Amino acid sequence: MIAAIYARRSKEQRGADEEAKSVTLQVRNARAFAAERGWTVAEDHIYTDDAVSGADVRKLRERQRLLDVISKGAPFQVLIVREESRFSRRDGDVAFAELKQIARAGVEVWFYQERKRFTYGTFGENIVGFVKAEAAADYRRQIARWTHDAMVRRARAGHVTGGRLFGYENVRVEGHVERRIIEPEAAVVKEIFERSVRGEGLRAIAKALNAAGAPTPRSQQRRPRGWAPSSVREVLHRDSYRGVLSWNRTKKRDLDGQQRQHDRPLAEWITQPAEHLRIIDDALWQAVQARLHDRQAGAPAARPLIAGRGIRQRYFLPGFARCARCGGSMQAVSRSSSRGRTFRYVCATYWNRGSAICGNGLMAGMHGTDGAVRTFLKTEVLQPHVVGRALDLAVQALEQRDSGRRSHADAIQAELSRLDLELANLAETVAHNGAVPAVIQALQRRDADRRRLTAELAALDHRAAPARFQRPANPRAILRSFLKDWDSLLTEHSAKARGVLDIVLTDRIRFEPDPERRRYQLTIPIAFDRLIVAVAPTLGEGLQEMVASPRGTPTDGPLRIGGSFRAA
Repeated sequence: MIAAIYARRSKEQRGADEEAKSVTLQVRNARAFAAERGWTVAEDHIYTDDAVSGADVRKLRERQRLLDVISKGAPFQVLIVREESRFSRRDGDVAFAELKQIARAGVEVWFYQERKRFTYGTFGENIVGFVKAEAAADYRRQIARWTHDAMVRRARAGHVTGGRLFGYENVRVEGHVERRIIEPEAAVVKEIFERSVRGEGLRAIAKALNAAGAPTPRSQQRRPRGWAPSSVREVLHRDSYRGVLSWNRTKKRDLDGQQRQHDRPLAEWITQPAEHLRIIDDALWQAVQARLHDRQAGAPAARPLIAGRGIRQRYFLPGFARCARCGGSMQAVSRSSSRGRTFRYVCATYWNRGSAICGNGLMAGMHGTDGAVRTFLKTEVLQPHVVGRALDLAVQALEQRDSGRRSHADAIQAELSRLDLELANLAETVAHNGAVPAVIQALQRRDADRRRLTAELAALDHRAAPARFQRPANPRAILRSFLKDWDSLLTEHSAKARGVLDIVLTDRIRFEPDPERRRYQLTIPIAFDRLIVAVAPTLGEGLQEMVASPRGTPTDGPLRIGGSFRAA
C-alpha cells in the first residue's frame, strides 16, 4: 500500500518528549513504521506543520492541504501520524469527526506510537476515540492555563511579559527579565509626544523622524524599516512610557483555540506602577491624550471613501500591486482639485513614511491605470486564441504524461508477470526438493521484488486517477462562454473585477517608476495554469504541476501605461 505522512510540532513544549519537538524525527519514525509493514511512502505526500498549535486550523496549512487531497481522491491508502494529538488538538467531537471523515474517504489512519489503526463505528470505539481526542484538547487548554498563570505572576511582579519594546532593553535578572531605558530611543519617544502636542499628525511625525534618521522599531513582515503612522500611534497610546505597566487587556485565542484577539473585561486587567520606566511626565501625557480624544470626537461618523481595510474591496489594484523600488504596496489616495476629487495610486511607503525610506513619489491616475490593466487583460490575455493555445498545450501535456505512465505501468506489469512465473517455479522446486536454504532465499527475494513493484504500480494508478479527463464536446464554445463571463466581470465594480486578478496573477503587479517620462512601467505576472483550470476544471488538479506559469506578460515586453502622472 501507498502511505502518506503527517507530522506537527507545537510551540508549547511543556513536558513534551524529544520526538514531539521535532517533525523531522516524527517523519523518520513514520517511515520506519511504513517499512515494517511493507508500505511505500509517497514522497510528494509528506506533510509537516512546524511550530503551530494543533487547534489553530487557520495556520495548519499543510494539514489543510492534506485534507484537500483526501477529499478529491487520495493517491494513497494509508496516513501515518505519531498519535492523535499530532493531528488535532481541537475539541474532542471535532477532532474525532475529522479522523472519521478521513477513514470514510477510504484512507486508513495509523498511529505509529501505539501501533494502532484508527477505528470507529461501535460504542466502545466511538467512546475511546472521543475520549482520546478530548484529552488532547484538554492538554492544550491546560497549557494555556499554565502559561496564563505564569504571565500573571510576572505581571504582578513588574517583570517583562512580552518581547522587546521600543525605548527599552530586556535584561535578565536572577531568573526573570526586566526592562531598562535606552536613552537614545527614549529621546525619540519624547520627541513623538512633543510633536503630537504641537498638533502634528501621525504621518507628519513619521516622515520627520525618518528624514532625521531617528532610531526606529524593528520592522514587521519584512517591511522597510522606518517609522509609520501606525507605529507612531502605538507609541502615543503605550502606558509604559508614563511609568505604568498594563497587561491582560486582550485575549489572544478564543475557546476553540483559534487565534482571534479580542478585548478582556476591565476587571481582568493587571496594572502596576513602574516609575523606573517613566519617559513621559504626566502633564505631557495628559495633554497628548486630550488632543487625541478631541481629534477622534471631531472626526466624521462615517469613514471617508479611502480609509481603512475597505480600500482593498473598493478599488481594483490595491493589494495586487507593489512598488518596484521598495517592495511596499501601492496605495489609493485622493485629493481635491478644480475638477473635483481625483484618485491616484502611490507607493504606500513613500506616502506614509517619507522619501527617506522610499524615494518613489510618482503618482498614477487611478482611472487611467485601472483602465489600462483591464484593457490589457481583455486584449492580451483573455482572448480565445491565447487561452485556447494554452488549453491545447495543457491537454497535450496531460496526454503525454498519461501515455508515459501507461508505458511505465505496462513495463511494471510485464516484470510482475515474469516474477509470478519465477515464483511458481521456485515454489514447485520447494514442493519437490524440500526447504533448500538457497531456494528459500531466492523465493523471499522474488516475493519482496513483487511487493515493491505492486506498490509502485498502485501508486502510479492513483496518481493518474485525478488527471483523467474527457475532452469537452465543443471546447471552443465553452471557452467563448467563459471569456465572455470574465469580460463582463472586468467591466463591473471592483470587488468582482478583483476576482479575475486573484486567479490570473502569480505575484503582485510591479510598478516600476520612470521619473524622466513621468510614468510607470507595469509588469503583470500571469498564471496560465490557474486560468486554464478556471476554464476547464475537469482537466484535474494535476494541471498546475504540468503547465508552467509564464512569468511576466505573454507579450514581448511589460505593459507600459502612458500618460503624464505628477509626482507628489
